[in-house]
Amino acid sequence: MAKKLIFLLLLIPIIVMICLFAATKTISNLVDVSVTGLEIVDTSSHIYLDLDKGETYTLSYAVYPTNAKNKDITVSSEAVEGKNLAVLDFSINDSEVKITPKTAGSAKVYLTTVDGGFKDSVLVHVESTALQSIECSIPKSSVAIGESVFITTAFFPSAPSDTVCIYESDNPKVATVNENGVIKGVGKGKATIKIISEYNPDITDTLTVEVYNKDILDLVEEEVISFSQSGIIPIYVDESDGFNPEYLGYKVFDKNGNEISDAINGAFEKQDGNYSFSYSFTSAEFIGSLTVELFYDDGIAKVSKKCTVSRVQEMQLSFAESTIGINIEQRHQASFTLTPSVPGVIYTVTSSNENVTASMNGTRLILYGNKVGVSTVTLTAKKAATSDSPEQIKSASVDVVVKPRGMNVSESAKTYGIENLITLGKYEYDYSANPNGTLVATSATANKFALSFVTSSELGVGFLDNFKWISDTPGVSIDKNGVISIDSDIINATVGFKGVFSYATVSESTETFYVRCLGDGVNVYTYKDLLYATRAEHPVVLRNTIKDDFGYINGAVQYTEMHTTYDDTYYKNVGNLENAKVKILIEFKNDLYGNGYAINAHNVAYGLDSDKQLKSSALFQGPLDFVAMYEEKTSIHVKGQDNICFALYEGVTVNNVELRGCDLTADDGKVDLVDLSYTGTTVEVLGDNVNIEYSRLTNGRTVLRAFGDVADDEKVINLNVKNSVLSGAREFIMRVGSNCFVEGTLENPSPNLPDATNSNKGVMRDYRGYTDEQKAYHDEKFIKTFITVKNSVFKDAGLFAIGMDAHFAGPALANGPELVKSLGAIGNLFKKNNGTLVDEWIGLAKTSYGAKLTFDGDVQLCSWKDLENVDSSTLISVPEKSVFSGKIDFDVKTMISTLSSKSEFKGITANVDGATYVHAGIAFFGGGKNYSVFDSTDPTAYGLIGYSIDLSDVNRDYFVYAAGYENFYFFMYSANSNFTPKTQEEILTSGKAYDCIYKK
Repeated sequence: MAKKLIFLLLLIPIIVMICLFAATKTISNLVDVSVTGLEIVDTSSHIYLDLDKGETYTLSYAVYPTNAKNKDITVSSEAVEGKNLAVLDFSINDSEVKITPKTAGSAKVYLTTVDGGFKDSVLVHVESTALQSIECSIPKSSVAIGESVFITTAFFPSAPSDTVCIYESDNPKVATVNENGVIKGVGKGKATIKIISEYNPDITDTLTVEVYNKDILDLVEEEVISFSQSGIIPIYVDESDGFNPEYLGYKVFDKNGNEISDAINGAFEKQDGNYSFSYSFTSAEFIGSLTVELFYDDGIAKVSKKCTVSRVQEMQLSFAESTIGINIEQRHQASFTLTPSVPGVIYTVTSSNENVTASMNGTRLILYGNKVGVSTVTLTAKKAATSDSPEQIKSASVDVVVKPRGMNVSESAKTYGIENLITLGKYEYDYSANPNGTLVATSATANKFALSFVTSSELGVGFLDNFKWISDTPGVSIDKNGVISIDSDIINATVGFKGVFSYATVSESTETFYVRCLGDGVNVYTYKDLLYATRAEHPVVLRNTIKDDFGYINGAVQYTEMHTTYDDTYYKNVGNLENAKVKILIEFKNDLYGNGYAINAHNVAYGLDSDKQLKSSALFQGPLDFVAMYEEKTSIHVKGQDNICFALYEGVTVNNVELRGCDLTADDGKVDLVDLSYTGTTVEVLGDNVNIEYSRLTNGRTVLRAFGDVADDEKVINLNVKNSVLSGAREFIMRVGSNCFVEGTLENPSPNLPDATNSNKGVMRDYRGYTDEQKAYHDEKFIKTFITVKNSVFKDAGLFAIGMDAHFAGPALANGPELVKSLGAIGNLFKKNNGTLVDEWIGLAKTSYGAKLTFDGDVQLCSWKDLENVDSSTLISVPEKSVFSGKIDFDVKTMISTLSSKSEFKGITANVDGATYVHAGIAFFGGGKNYSVFDSTDPTAYGLIGYSIDLSDVNRDYFVYAAGYENFYFFMYSANSNFTPKTQEEILTSGKAYDCIYKK
């Protein structure tokens, strides 16, 4: 009988703490096999399709593991920076996605797993040689008489088969347009300019131009060039306001500004409603320029305009632009000017290399881009000699830059984990000179980014000479081969890079891609790299998944040991303090950047054989004892801190990585979380200011544990978790508390913390109804561990999603022998088999400082579970051969029914298709005073309901001798909330549960 009560006193603190999710025997906690990754298995990160040929593409992908329960994916696309969006259709069949283009352009195509939200992506470029549309523009739609504007035409796609256009004006008396797309204002009014593709007359665009008069008198041209002795200056006259032509006059000036009125003879003329000024040079031999000032002066309106009048005899040939940019496989009409424009001129054209084909079509110069690069095109105009003029030959040259179809960075399509940002370190290890590794600068291939073109045969003369990579950050450079170099003083910088092909005024660039650069970071590819980098406390940059070689160097398992950070009183009592140690596989004392890769401790942390039995050689044999009794037929033990796969120390940031305690496998698409009983804690926080972001933590007895600093139990701990997925826990997904305690006594086993004046002071649970001053007081006096969780997902817990731990504080743990004496006959129940007292329990009752849990943004607690799959407390071990096995009636179903019948527990269960479900959200447990607090300003904003559980509610009030006198407290969703088992199934099945991890 004594042994029964001992067991009960030890068992109930944990069993009741998990909100009655307990059973006397282990129940398999079966969950679906979760997706661990997605990969597009095509070798190229760019896909090129020809819209005109009706090309499609079948994209192959793989979802891991192959036995995952839900391997469904979704497909989406988004625009690529600086490029037109290609419209695509997708169809999914088995492990393939068929891509059918609808329009030309580019798109980044994402494949996303419904389960887990894993992503990979590829760039799709759809080409078309056929012109689809044109879009024309001019700098301004209102021009003055005599003013000219150029039409700019955008062609879609950017490299169509023909970019030659015909231009027409519906009102030449208002505005004219020449064959080069130059619009000139002629008269007051509106005109519509029509632009017609010569390649396809059905493709057109229109522009409307309004021409206005600046003054009563205005010039149509400000410069007149002529070969002949006489000429005409067109002018505009506004007759609407009492205009009198007798007030028109003119003056003539030489180049020095001296008036020389006898240099020309001039007269104003009006014909068909249009004015002009006709002139004739008085000297037939005059060659040069004069300034003619035309004016109107009636004493009220005074307007004067100047026109340069030149007489020339020599032809002038020039291009409108110094450099012309065209796309590969594009026809382009080049604009040039020959002055004077006289008949009988013969044109010839040549190109300096095969990049460009140049030809004349009448008086139009047509260029065609063959290869990407630079070519010099030379145009020659020849005029035969006449009786009054010698032969004239004039040449002009223009540089023609053939731009690529599109420049892309080959790595840019890869999705680097949740954050989708690649990180590079300056260094890597060289083992040739030192078996422990010598740091060297990264090799040329390690940090190299390459361009991706349609075919290398498209590259022509002058491309490589005029191409360069550029960085937007001093201290980080990138050479012409795309190799990134990082200076040591660049601690952590997100750097933008792009490739630029530039010649004169023509430029084409890739989209900007961003890289996080660490000047002290070490790129690691193997477990050996990882081990030496972490031992040397370098920032670690993963460049590969580390799994198959994890844990072993030269055949020996690598680990360190640490004295437990939890209460070691029991070990002191039994004289075994030297064995109060836990094993650690990897210690991170500097930052870890994962690039979406995984570190999987399966080789070392998973100690089960093929029959799911623990191997005698397993490194992790289970957690330390908190208190235990090892006697024949009465062996029982309550567990405390566990072994650790990955330990995080002071100031460490874990970014964009997957940390796995092990793999779980199953042929039927479901795994048993019981298999995680001996895998230890996946990640434990042992320092202040730790950040876990854009990461996935999974598969451990506890996935994430934060209790304090190993060296200083008074130290405050801050942990931030954001945009992460935490899943697959044998017990709690996240378990938090502190390693700072206040000793209890037999009379007061659960004492108040200092600064608490009564038993309830500071025990808040949540902040509703408290002032800011009261909140600040509580945080300062009673909290040692601060945890903030933002935009994250918790799923697949054997017990609760989150456990807010407090120390046990029953009188049996304060002073066992004294309790025996005070209880009289009942005290005999506490004697061991040999009649001695349980003095190894002395001093175990304590009150611990609390932890503060803050939810920010969107936090998903996907923790509804079928009651049949709710596990027993794995912190308590009772071997089947024990006399206590099966003799304790702790029926979970009966207990839940007992609670649900009480008015304050309405909705604690939900019935779905005949099964009973319970939500295991946030548990405040321990038996003594729990000063922890859940802060979301108002927990009901998440729909969570707070339940306070007294042991008497489940007819277990006499267990307070071990557990303590305080109630347990839980935040859970109820059957009446907006988040139900059905809602959970819907968002997990559709993948919407993981939308929050991609929020910024």
